[in-house]
Amino acid sequence: MKISGAKKTLLFIALAACTPLSPEDQLRQAVADQSADQIFSGDAEPQYLTFADPQTASLFTKLMRSGRFRVPPANATLLCPGVSGDGVHGYSIGGVSVDTVMGDSAYAKVFMDCVRDRQRCPNGEKTCVTWRSGIVRMSTEYLLVRKKGEWKVAKPISGGETIGL
Repeated sequence: MKISGAKKTLLFIALAACTPLSPEDQLRQAVADQSADQIFSGDAEPQYLTFADPQTASLFTKLMRSGRFRVPPANATLLCPGVSGDGVHGYSIGGVSVDTVMGDSAYAKVFMDCVRDRQRCPNGEKTCVTWRSGIVRMSTEYLLVRKKGEWKVAKPISGGETIGL
């Protein structure tokens, strides 16, 4: 019996969906499955979200399906929430990295980027080379615990900002 290309593709997708997540992917998914209120603080909640890659986008599917966030227009500059003025206020979520796993506890970080300083070109052009990019990378580290075989975020541990030059 010969299987057509379309049937092979459907079979592959079905098998991939049934494949259990790796331990590291289970931790990443637990972080991504938090509510928006846990990921973003009140005044820093974005209107728009984008993702660094398809894997990160698939992790945060639940967040996007909540209906609270929109996909930004193509080539839009994501201004940090809280930056005054009109614009597309949001984050580019760069991913979730697992730092340490120790038995039934683990640490993982979420990275988000946005533009805090609107760059002005001295000659009035829309784009130009400047010494400062205005891009800020925010990270939040979370403590996760495993109970009854399931990973859950216990609490945020620390956060930080890196300003790109």
